[in-house]
Amino acid sequence: MIEIDNITKIYDSARAVDGVSMTIDTGTITVIVGTSGSGKTTLLRLINRLEEPTSGEVRINGQSTLDVKPHILRRRIGYAIQGHGLFPHHTVARNIGAVPQLLGWTRDKIDARVDELLDLFSMAPQEFRHRYPSELSGGQQQRVGVARALASRPDLILMDEPFGALDPIIRTRAQEDLRRIQQTLGSTIILVTHDMEEAIRLGDRVAVMDGGKLVQHATPAEIITHPATDFVADMVGDVERPLRLLSLTPLAEVMEDGPANGAPLPREANLRDALSACLWTGRSAVPITDKGKIIGRVTLDAIRARAEVHA
Repeated sequence: MIEIDNITKIYDSARAVDGVSMTIDTGTITVIVGTSGSGKTTLLRLINRLEEPTSGEVRINGQSTLDVKPHILRRRIGYAIQGHGLFPHHTVARNIGAVPQLLGWTRDKIDARVDELLDLFSMAPQEFRHRYPSELSGGQQQRVGVARALASRPDLILMDEPFGALDPIIRTRAQEDLRRIQQTLGSTIILVTHDMEEAIRLGDRVAVMDGGKLVQHATPAEIITHPATDFVADMVGDVERPLRLLSLTPLAEVMEDGPANGAPLPREANLRDALSACLWTGRSAVPITDKGKIIGRVTLDAIRARAEVHA
């Protein structure tokens, strides 16, 4: 569990972070979202003491981060940033293994962890472990950056706009990768973004920052349906609210028996995925599969009816 307790950071007379408190459960993704200058990145840097708080504290599993030497603390916290931050003259394997090596892991253990993570990110170890960052695509570099943050099995992973430099298609795939891997490993992640779409897609809980203050900390559905301030409502956007809620609605809620043609969707997909599939292909229904077997369908009429309820 991560406890942020009334933490404040003052530069000269400006309060970059102003009395922020929140609790983050183990094994969840919390996304901090806000506009430029809202304090979200400063808050992230206060957690691993890249910035020192003016007042307040952060506790990880009950221990104050102020009681741990900063360099020791940072080895226990994974950190991934926009632009990857990879060492250009080190191979993929050496980049991923950097922190485990500092922690004194054996070479065999490091090699096994590198291969495990490359497999997890669908990057064949025999193909990628000896490559250099310049030999990778932007999406592949981003995966290696996240793998490096995960390498030492840290208590916590911090991510600062990790997907901001990626084009929209690769960015969506990277988000899906992160969610899948987080669920596989049970990692605790705090991610900063300026993009409410990304916050809603990834977050178990969303923390909205404005002017250094935490103005709302809630589930994505609560953020969308009950914004605490006009600022939060503007971040969500009235026009996009029905679509955002569709992205939080699993197919099972409106799935029915009956035939449907064309490419299926897995049952883990959401109603927004089904809407996109229907509109893109001109279908009135899409089949739903579970472990390769068709188990039902979702119709365009059912999706529209659910969207009208949310409108």
